[in-house]
Amino acid sequence: MSRAAPARKSKGASAPPFEHPSRRVAPAEPALGQAQPHISLPQAPRVPAGGPGRATVFVVDDQPVFREGLIRAINQEKDLVVCGETGDASEALERVGELRPALVILDISLEGVDGIDLTRALREGLPTAAILVVSTYPESLYGERALRAGANGYAMKRESARTLVLAMRHVLDGKTHVSEALNELILKGVSNGAKRLGRAPVDRLSDRERQVFELIGHGLGTREIAGRLNLSMKTVETHREHIKEKLDLERTTALVQRAIDWVHHRRS
Repeated sequence: MSRAAPARKSKGASAPPFEHPSRRVAPAEPALGQAQPHISLPQAPRVPAGGPGRATVFVVDDQPVFREGLIRAINQEKDLVVCGETGDASEALERVGELRPALVILDISLEGVDGIDLTRALREGLPTAAILVVSTYPESLYGERALRAGANGYAMKRESARTLVLAMRHVLDGKTHVSEALNELILKGVSNGAKRLGRAPVDRLSDRERQVFELIGHGLGTREIAGRLNLSMKTVETHREHIKEKLDLERTTALVQRAIDWVHHRRS
């Protein structure tokens, strides 16, 4: 007696591919506190086999020592488990789309990539995931912008592993994690509005221009900025000229003084 051939299982639709920020035009940046645009995507299990009850975490950082240490700290927790890691932005977009973790930990200063655009791309591709940005750069420079781009929290790399783990749980619970200093800075901006020194003009700068502006304010010259940001000196000079145009400054000395004043004001 012949047996009937087993029915073939239909394959589910694959998750839509991610787009690298450099291949598309970034959408208009929403105001702080405004709801992020929602993109419907198929939901996938957030807990891998063998790890029931543990939230999956994907780590994106191009500093191996920090990344490996953070992974060890996460995997020691009973409620967290690392499902993937990379130091490359393009690979991050691809693998996060495949693994669909509950939390993405992102170093905003990956080499050769605009961290704000990468944050925005991750948010658009995975709207249900929590995103915690970690960085060595001052919160005053990127903290508020990271939140506007869709991050759920911003933490400094110098924090202890314990503090970073607590930040992870915070954003996984649907809350926003920022330091007291950043929270105060945001509230000050809301209360004072455009009265803050140079707020409106400086906000017209692109993320890269603002980064160059910050470094000028810290006393770095063109060669030092080029080395710090892995840019050519010609590119840095172009950024300086654009900054002067946007801030309506004619002389380089005026640019330097404005940047120093701005940095000092952000610290006060």
